[in-house]
Amino acid sequence: MELTYPIDPLRRRFRGALLRRGEEGYDEARRVWNGAIDRYPAVVARCAGADDVTAAVSFARERDRSVSVKRGGHAVAGHATCDDGIVIDLSLMNRVEVDSRARTARARAAPCVGPGSGHPDLRAGHHRRDRLAQGSANSPSVAGWAISCVGTA
Repeated sequence: MELTYPIDPLRRRFRGALLRRGEEGYDEARRVWNGAIDRYPAVVARCAGADDVTAAVSFARERDRSVSVKRGGHAVAGHATCDDGIVIDLSLMNRVEVDSRARTARARAAPCVGPGSGHPDLRAGHHRRDRLAQGSANSPSVAGWAISCVGTA
């Protein structure tokens, strides 16, 4: 399916990358973990920050387009992608700030937090008593782990 609407209005207010079918990186960006899901969004909006998320949601709403939100694309049902809509990709929003004195961590939308994720600020806590609850896989994000824990406490 070809893009049926221009994205120039979004491009003017977007800092991250906007990927369309046929462009370099599009096929990788549209894929999700479940290989049986094969959808083709009109645009993959790789957000650099919260303003990009707002711009992409507004753009989709103004054009009555479906929106999917993706970080790692782990939802088995394929909720992280869509056909002919906009995928809001949060994978670039992965910064974590750790305050050891206050024993707090502030995470953006999508840092990976598994034990092998390699995030230095999170790894540092493993040597002390401050730890981040996490599972055993490396690629789910903070949001992914939080969603999977709802109702299990």
